[in-house]
Amino acid sequence: MENGASDRRSQSSSAKGYERMKTNFINTSLKVRANHIAFLYENLDKTIKEVKHELLQISPNDKETYIIYKNKIYDLLNVWLKDETWSRQARPGEDTL
Repeated sequence: MENGASDRRSQSSSAKGYERMKTNFINTSLKVRANHIAFLYENLDKTIKEVKHELLQISPNDKETYIIYKNKIYDLLNVWLKDETWSRQARPGEDTL
């Protein structure tokens, strides 16, 4: 009888250890994903600023390129803003993909 109780305690201890490791893994994975999102955001911000700068630099000498890409960027941003994902009312877990 005592051996069975010891086995149950050992299994319970192993299950708790497994759950702790699982929780730590999930939390670490979420942190990695959050850091990746921050990295992508910083690159996006940098890229948008760079494109704006380049457009302003080329505009006096190449109006056609300026207009084409200014409009493409405007259209792209406009599409993104209409996407529910970017709505300020969107809530985690309720967002649509």
